[in-house]
Amino acid sequence: MMRRLTGVALCATVLLSLPPAPAPAEVPAELLSQPWYPKAPPLPKPTGEVLRVKNAGELMRACQTVKAGGTILIADGHYILPREVRITKDNVTVRSESGDRTKVILDGKRPGARWPLGKICAVSYCSGVTFADFTIANCQHNGFKINSNHNVHRVTIYNCVIHNVWQRGVKGVRAPMKDGKTQHVLDCRVQYCLFYNDRPKKWEDESYEFSNRRYGGNYIGGMDIMGAKGWIVSDNVFVGIKGRTGGARGSIFMWNDSTDCVIERNIFIDCDRGVCMGNGHRAKDADGKPILPIHCTRFLVRNNFISGDAIEVGILCEFTQDCKVLNNTVHNPKNKSGRLIRIVQDNDGLLVANNIVSGRKIRIEKHTGTLAVRNNLEGGPFTDYFLDVAKGNLRLTDRAIKALDKAEAMKEVPADIDGTVRGEQPDLGADERRAGGD
Repeated sequence: MMRRLTGVALCATVLLSLPPAPAPAEVPAELLSQPWYPKAPPLPKPTGEVLRVKNAGELMRACQTVKAGGTILIADGHYILPREVRITKDNVTVRSESGDRTKVILDGKRPGARWPLGKICAVSYCSGVTFADFTIANCQHNGFKINSNHNVHRVTIYNCVIHNVWQRGVKGVRAPMKDGKTQHVLDCRVQYCLFYNDRPKKWEDESYEFSNRRYGGNYIGGMDIMGAKGWIVSDNVFVGIKGRTGGARGSIFMWNDSTDCVIERNIFIDCDRGVCMGNGHRAKDADGKPILPIHCTRFLVRNNFISGDAIEVGILCEFTQDCKVLNNTVHNPKNKSGRLIRIVQDNDGLLVANNIVSGRKIRIEKHTGTLAVRNNLEGGPFTDYFLDVAKGNLRLTDRAIKALDKAEAMKEVPADIDGTVRGEQPDLGADERRAGGD
């Protein structure tokens, strides 16, 4: 009699019966640390109570005993975590003592376990928490988990490395509703971080996709944030955030009634998607009407570099209101979808201006509401306009004749991706060409 296989057992049988897949290309090491990447200014010396830890057990105890306003300083080393780092007290800082983010690794890969930890760091019922200057690695689901449903605000993730997290490097769960209004998660910061995976996601990287094939191995992204207000996401680098078949979620994906956020000076290299404001899914009430009709309101997306053959969507605007997409540079001549900048559904009051879209034209589809798309350089491709496309360096060269001095001066973009002040006749895209060259 044949035994009927279901669930994980069936998945395992199918996997064993398939021919071995070719090994996915690993991320080139040179893309992980380039001299032109943003450099994080050092944090000031800690104040208040300071707890120093030098092993995983001490770190777990310190998370329980640290007082509000205290700092946990982690000695250099490789820490195999028994469980996630949990912070529940206001104004706590967790940081490496040396300030070198490569020398402290919080690792979720447990010896002998089938799966790594589900999350590395989690925050609940507190405000003002900072994580800084260390690496998290090998995590099934959420690297940094912001429990928005548990009254969390003003979290800062600063100068960290997020490596091989197979769902979301930073996850902000759906914010609660009260009297029909979102209780927003206020004033968080994600700055100067490096998000990267060694290769595209595989089925067996985490338990959810291994047993549930609903998303095709593409349930992965860099950041997935809901109900944010007043957030700044800046000066980060995203490398190789890719799904099994090229359909990963946004490297920065913000939605579900997020408002008044700034996404600026980030670098995306060979990820499936760059910046995604909203998507096509909206929760509905019993009558079929959207509970939250708009995903993103008054966002400012400026001065970002997005490049690489994997880029399927560079910047997405879907169900937004009064957002601005200004002076970004997106480059992928091999893109087949025509979605390097994609505007779809209702985006009332959207302004898209001064961008360079190298390889395709801006794509507008199924759109309603007022829309201004002006003074963008589209098509090409303009490969020779850029300093080094293979390494994601989209700074302008002297050959960028259709971009130099062609932008409309805007108060929202006083400087470029490096902080260079823009002149009275600024350049298109994220880079302002300096006199004499970059």
